[in-house]
Amino acid sequence: MRSASVVSQSYCNPHGGHSDTFAYDWSMPPGAPITASRDGVVIFSNDEFADDDNVNGHENNVFVEHGDGTVVRYTHLQQGSVAVATGSAVVAGQTLGLNGSSGNTGGQPHLHLEVFRGRNYAKSNSLPVNFRNAEGALDARGGLAAGTRYTAAPY
Repeated sequence: MRSASVVSQSYCNPHGGHSDTFAYDWSMPPGAPITASRDGVVIFSNDEFADDDNVNGHENNVFVEHGDGTVVRYTHLQQGSVAVATGSAVVAGQTLGLNGSSGNTGGQPHLHLEVFRGRNYAKSNSLPVNFRNAEGALDARGGLAAGTRYTAAPY
C-alpha cells in the first residue's frame, strides 16, 4: 500500500518561511520515515535538537549532495532519529531519519524539503522541483499545491 502526504506549504508562499524560496513542507505524523529522493553523499547531518521547542536554528537536518552538484535539505527531523552520518553514501529510498518537529515548525510535525544549486543555502539559490511520480493535482506552474494530498506512484 502506498501512503499519501499533504503538502502544507509550497513554493514562494507569501507568508512564513517560504517567502521567496522554492521549498515544500510535507505534513506527516511524527516518526514517519524520511527517505532519500536520490543517490548521493551526506554532506551534513545533525539531530541534537528537541522536538517542539519552536526555536529558529534548532532544526535537525540531513543535507545530501548529488552527482549533478545539487543539494537536498531534509529538515525538522526527530531528535535522535538521524540514521546517516556526514560523509556516508546514500541510495534513493534509504531511510535518512524520522519525521519530527525540531526547530520552528509551529508545533506541526512536517518535512521541509528544499533543493539548492551547490552549497549556497540562500533562499535565492533554491531550485524549483517537481515530482514525476506525484499523483495529485498540480498548480499552474506544474508544482505541488499547498493543501493537496499526494501519493508517490512507482516510476
